[in-house]
Amino acid sequence: GTNLTLPAKWTATDPAEEFFMNHVLRANVNETNFYEFGDFNYPIGICLLLAWILATLGLWKGVKVLGKLSLITATTPYTIIAILFGYAVTLDGAGDGIKFYLLEPDFSKIWDIGTWRAALCQACFSLSIGIGGMLSLASYNKRSHPCYRDALIICGADSFMSVFGGTAVFSILGFISKQLKVKIEEVVQSGVNLAFVAYPVAFSRMALSGLWLMLFFMMLFFLGLSTMFGYLEGFVCCILDQFPSLRPKRILVMVCVSTVCCCCSTIFCFSSGIHWFLLLNDFIGAFALCVVIIGEIVLINFCYGPFRFFRDVEAMFGKPRNLFSKIFGPSGWYIRLTQFVSAPILALVVLYASFDREPLSFGKGEREFFYPDWISHIGWVIGVFPVLFIPLFAIINIIQFKRNGQSLRELVTLQPEHPAVRYELKDPKRRGLRIKSDVESVRKSTRSQKSQ
Repeated sequence: GTNLTLPAKWTATDPAEEFFMNHVLRANVNETNFYEFGDFNYPIGICLLLAWILATLGLWKGVKVLGKLSLITATTPYTIIAILFGYAVTLDGAGDGIKFYLLEPDFSKIWDIGTWRAALCQACFSLSIGIGGMLSLASYNKRSHPCYRDALIICGADSFMSVFGGTAVFSILGFISKQLKVKIEEVVQSGVNLAFVAYPVAFSRMALSGLWLMLFFMMLFFLGLSTMFGYLEGFVCCILDQFPSLRPKRILVMVCVSTVCCCCSTIFCFSSGIHWFLLLNDFIGAFALCVVIIGEIVLINFCYGPFRFFRDVEAMFGKPRNLFSKIFGPSGWYIRLTQFVSAPILALVVLYASFDREPLSFGKGEREFFYPDWISHIGWVIGVFPVLFIPLFAIINIIQFKRNGQSLRELVTLQPEHPAVRYELKDPKRRGLRIKSDVESVRKSTRSQKSQ
């Protein structure tokens, strides 16, 4: 027979990876045409449309129905991953994966600033930090609701499931590396392939492979759907709060938002969709979110003020009753240390990491190629675009206040709708004066605007 020699840069591709990239995504993955839009992937487009339809129907009847749906969409992934964990740890090679994950940490990665950027992205998406979905859903709770308890449960459960799920993941990776006789870090070519290439390959080598594949992709489906619920509800709430006249037309607003988002998402349905996904995930998922988080820290710590903030906290939960609550309670010193020291420092470090980044690339090893500089320039434009709305709305409000003859001081004054005003809480900076008197001018200007 004739020996076929591949060029030095070419390497053999796993059949599962080739099927995922060439037949499922139909992606352009070489250096000459990856920047072209390519053909429209109709199966992906239909799946995208169905996902937005399901998310819209899930929020059709409001938060009460969403709460019931969350009992399924939020708990099912945890149940499935527990089942997968129970089976994965019994696989041949699972011990090697667990050892690599838990017992052989590479502490040098702590000094890699990219690690902190990745940690921020993971925390933001898993806890909905800086995105608004969690705050929008929490706004429907009563004033006496134990939200501090809920926050502890959510953070604790998220941290536990990260380690628990990671153990299941590396058990399967250990199994794959044992089967392929390669190192664990060489099992997959990129992070995207972990869920859609490595796992299917591993499950196909197990007994009852169809069952495990069904459970796994059902878990991914519910995770994605529950995430869409939170983001869509948060965005709709922002619009309705900004324009109260649209509240009777909530369903129409939600349908319009879903339609616009679905149309914008069609960019991922082309052959170049995987590249746009990586670009948006790298720039918006780190830079834009980090700027929003820093803005929230500045707003609470310097504009609203720590005295008023913890005054509101104590009005909800009461003052600390013992030494433990003085340290770890809702208004304890640990929370204050985190709010005023740890959070600002970490946010600034990650913001710096957004600028000190490695060139954007696709693939891994010998099949890795780097995007040209103009792709990174597009990424920066996309990443900065959401942040521009902060100064834009500030300018719009200043112009409106000037036209109405209102003082610009009212821009940083509590509005009558604020809970501290409704409950007439005392202002800690005004020697016991109630905040009601501080916003009397705002009340008058509001009445005059309504009369007009």
